[in-house]
Amino acid sequence: KSRGFVRELVDKLGENDVCIAKHPFRNSVYEEANFIAAEIKKGNRYLRDRYQDEIIAKEIADCSPLTGLYYCGIFARRNNPKVNAAFEDWFMQNILYSSFDQNSFVKTVYKYMLQLSIIDFSSFYDNDYYSLSKHSK
Repeated sequence: KSRGFVRELVDKLGENDVCIAKHPFRNSVYEEANFIAAEIKKGNRYLRDRYQDEIIAKEIADCSPLTGLYYCGIFARRNNPKVNAAFEDWFMQNILYSSFDQNSFVKTVYKYMLQLSIIDFSSFYDNDYYSLSKHSK
């Protein structure tokens, strides 16, 4: 929606490794895992088709003790060997092991000691920067 959106992300990135927004609804990998597990039990087909309870439990065990959760749909990142290696690792985690991208992103941030710059879009669904489209098959 905003012509200056990319410029604002890059400016907000500053000297950090990644510019990203906090997750709009949950604050930690643990809250995210509990949400996904509860939705699977309720029959949420989208999540049920992507995740399994035992995978979620293992990934949470591997996360301890991490903080934070981020919206991985929009970000800016630095193009350097450290950040490139981190994002390659994150990509491979999601391709090889699960689609639990937000939790594996937090693990990657800690593993590579990435410095984050947090951008606030105010409202997740209705803001001046972007429009969201629903997932579809």
